[in-house]
Amino acid sequence: MRGWPGRKKGLMAMIRKIGGKYVVLSETTGRRFGTYDTRAEAERRLRQIEFFKHLRSRSSGRRAIRVQRGA
Repeated sequence: MRGWPGRKKGLMAMIRKIGGKYVVLSETTGRRFGTYDTRAEAERRLRQIEFFKHLRSRSSGRRAIRVQRGA
């Protein structure tokens, strides 16, 4: 991981350079989540995927609270 300070191993595992482009891939299925010209764009997309993946798992145990305003 030399040359990439501050980058996490988990993030690096899902970005591959294929045909001169950076591709975000699923670690388990190999599904492509996008092709990008720069590594920075690919990392941004990967952070979006991770954010929504964890958001879904966090909210599954919570119930939405509906607030009613006075009439």
